[in-house]
Amino acid sequence: MKKHSLLLGSLLFLALLTCACTVDNADDEIEYNGKGLAAIGDAQSQEEYDYIWNNLSEDEKEFEYAYEVLGYYYLFAHSDSLKPNGTTWYKQLRERTDYIGFGETAIRADINISNSIKDIYFMFATLRDEYTAYIDPSQMSFDDFLEDFESRDSSFDVGVNVHTINNGEKSSVVVMQVYHNSPAATAGIQVGDTILSIDATIVDSEELFKLISQGFAGNKKAVNIARNVNGERTELILEVTITPYLQPSVTYKIIDSVAVIRILEYANENTPSDSGTYGEFLEALEATQNTKATIIDLRGNPGGDGNQCQAIAAEVLKKDDIISFEYHATADTITGDPIIAIDTIFVTEDGIAKDRYIVFLADENSASCAEYNILGVVTNKKSPVVGKLTYGKGVGYSMLPSYQKGAIIFTNAMVFDRNHQTYHMYGILPDVDESISTAMMDSALAIAKEGKRERTAGYASVVQNKYMVLSKKAPVKPVIPTRNSLGMYKKSNSRPFGKIGRK
Repeated sequence: MKKHSLLLGSLLFLALLTCACTVDNADDEIEYNGKGLAAIGDAQSQEEYDYIWNNLSEDEKEFEYAYEVLGYYYLFAHSDSLKPNGTTWYKQLRERTDYIGFGETAIRADINISNSIKDIYFMFATLRDEYTAYIDPSQMSFDDFLEDFESRDSSFDVGVNVHTINNGEKSSVVVMQVYHNSPAATAGIQVGDTILSIDATIVDSEELFKLISQGFAGNKKAVNIARNVNGERTELILEVTITPYLQPSVTYKIIDSVAVIRILEYANENTPSDSGTYGEFLEALEATQNTKATIIDLRGNPGGDGNQCQAIAAEVLKKDDIISFEYHATADTITGDPIIAIDTIFVTEDGIAKDRYIVFLADENSASCAEYNILGVVTNKKSPVVGKLTYGKGVGYSMLPSYQKGAIIFTNAMVFDRNHQTYHMYGILPDVDESISTAMMDSALAIAKEGKRERTAGYASVVQNKYMVLSKKAPVKPVIPTRNSLGMYKKSNSRPFGKIGRK
């Protein structure tokens, strides 16, 4: 594969640069005359490649650019060595001529895109990878896609995390966390306050609180609280005006002296903390610092940014612990050829919660970075897992603008644990199998309070059904992928942060 000067630098730093190189030699023009996109892969020199490139149409350049990105940075482009046995996923990248001219039969004729763009959609479909996709610029620009991808929802409620405390025949709902910039924070609600009523409706459970604490922007709610002031119980009625605020990606509470930290996703942008989910996790550890055991609840967590879950894992580990080995596709820095590189992800200094006893909660919707977080911790601390078999997504993807500023999304990395084993396509088995949500929490609390159980389960031994059947084919109409359809382990393009080293 000739490496065109259009593709300089490394994917990991998003340093793909465009350059139009002109060949002025008249003899070369005669020699290369008539050679088009199908012949560009057979170019015998960079000069010949550049000449053919400069004579392509803009849409043909879009095809060639996408083909080169896949050739260098798609994990399964040239080898099946990392492909789990038995799956129908992950076909290798073929020659250009296997795609050129075939897209027009796969994309509906009335879709107003050129045949070269249709060929790109066909090429991506033949890879049989649900996490690898293309968006042509007529559908959405890369910048718009990235903005939409990294956006997070706003909440319209009071803005606190509560816990029900049973006192004999009576139950009380106590504030455990006040969300940043929430209506509750503005109104002066504090951690430790007891919610007595909202708009005269008595609150005696978390479920009721969640129901009646919601509203529309501008709604005013009369929140009656009880607060300990200088040792005396004082009742206050606070007016809370519902205004939208950014949802936290981490919530926390303390139940029976056990910290329960729930991570909803691993977000790098648009979180209450400038450091993303990692910063929120540090706040949760600080708020629960007097506890000796912690439940990390990852149920329903679809994943997110790779650096975030690595940094979070490091905070409960000790210096020099190996979190993972990451296999990723890149270009050799000396020869420029496509290679599979292996990075060791390790902890550079003791985490602030390295001595805490950890229990994980996970289910079938715990995926990608959530599984990565579990993998990094349990292989070092033998922390038990309670819940269900996890989703089984151990690959990460990266995103780049295409030549015409559309979007190229591609599987770029696979994660292995410190023992060089992977959960990808298999999932992580729980040590305690529970199906009912309340039973999961009860089991996790019992294990956390005892603080002795160690992990004995591993990964499932059979590829999950969803990875055995794949109906992916070139769409009759281009489809814009979403975070949910792509999965959520995004291979970060930024340098590691927190207490993470990479070598």
